[in-house]
Amino acid sequence: MVKSSKGCLGNGMTWEMGSTWGKWDLHVHTPESFAHGYPGPHEEAWERFLADLEALPPEFRVLGISDYIFLDGYRRLVTEKQQGRLANIETLLPVIELRVDKFGGTAGHLSRVNFHAIFSETLGADFIEHHFINALTNWYQLAPQYQGQVEWKALPTKKRLTDLGRKIKLTVPEDQLEKFRDDLTEGFNGFNVPLNSVLDVLRRPDFKGKSLSAVGKTEWADIKWNDQSIAEKKNSINSVDLVFIAADSPEHWRKNQKNLAEAQVNARLFDCSDAHHLSISGLKERVGNCFTWVNAVPTFAGLRRALFEYDDRVFLGDEPPLLKRERPNPTRSVVQLDIFKAKTADPSENWFQTSLPINPGFVAIIGNKGQGKSALADILVLVSAYVGAAILIEASLSFLGLGTQPPNPSWGLMLAGTGRRYMEEAPWMAIFPGLAISLTVLAFNMLGDILRDMFDPRLRAR
Repeated sequence: MVKSSKGCLGNGMTWEMGSTWGKWDLHVHTPESFAHGYPGPHEEAWERFLADLEALPPEFRVLGISDYIFLDGYRRLVTEKQQGRLANIETLLPVIELRVDKFGGTAGHLSRVNFHAIFSETLGADFIEHHFINALTNWYQLAPQYQGQVEWKALPTKKRLTDLGRKIKLTVPEDQLEKFRDDLTEGFNGFNVPLNSVLDVLRRPDFKGKSLSAVGKTEWADIKWNDQSIAEKKNSINSVDLVFIAADSPEHWRKNQKNLAEAQVNARLFDCSDAHHLSISGLKERVGNCFTWVNAVPTFAGLRRALFEYDDRVFLGDEPPLLKRERPNPTRSVVQLDIFKAKTADPSENWFQTSLPINPGFVAIIGNKGQGKSALADILVLVSAYVGAAILIEASLSFLGLGTQPPNPSWGLMLAGTGRRYMEEAPWMAIFPGLAISLTVLAFNMLGDILRDMFDPRLRAR
């Protein structure tokens, strides 16, 4: 179990602030990836990579760690976090990247559709390897251009995939070898799994509620729209939970999401850095180059729930409107509610003391899953309105002689007694109690309106 200063990763996890906005980058490669651009010897590259993650802006909360089909990088980051590194990152999610049996491009240059499996932080790396990766060996198939030319069957370890890549390159004419990369990379690219088989594995009880699936939008877009492929193309994107893209800008993301929506397919598009380089590299695929904000508890469970309300809980850009509006006005948000026993209370009374942190959104993610904060917002608004009504009722009853009795003070008694008796000689004796009643009731009604504007997301969005 990995702990952070704001919560705990594991079963029984709690984030008292509830659902808040933060950046989620679900596609980050480590120096353990066989294709990366982190400079220096292995350990030096790792140290620079860790320092780069620790220097991310404070809004980064969740990282998805993807080293293709291997989990060594995720294991190391989890260990580093347990030992005190990456205190700024609240959750690390394991992500597996595969090449599936969907191809775009042309016969001379096929582009494989990238498939991503995102797993819960509660699943260990060994469990994912044994129950997911090893299970895929029953259905894998070589890329079409190598079928019938290469004999290979093994578990997809680095050593075995390197051997596959070597065999693939033996089938290539010498004058074409310069277009190919190292053996491990070519072996991984030649290892394809049917999309339906991958989804079948993820539907097993072992991964129920603990995995999500995604495809790469760029590669998916390369599949041609024609009579033979239109149904297959739509099915390949509609059968997954979300879609990944490494966008150049928020405008680029918006254009691509519009295209998906117009095609009437899955448009839950997440921008990811697909980081292979340090943040100082200036390259698109660099650490921190991500525009995706998610309003959720920073856990895998929070991500699943946010997908149900994608339009409201996922934002692409520099900063969500709520944060942009509230950062300049921090005093207009309730940050904590303290409940404690008053000093004047009877010692025998049974009270409890607690502090309830409140986030600016002040809305539970899903019914029966929150901590009562949404209901508390409604209660505060109603209380402010009822206080004003109670003052009017008390003053009216006291004026009629049915409420507070002398010698206890009451604005209603002041109006009924000295105020009415000396109306002509000293009118202020009636005016000031009347003004006090009016202004106090007005103040509580205005407080109710302010609280409603602060806590109602629909009104805040206007």
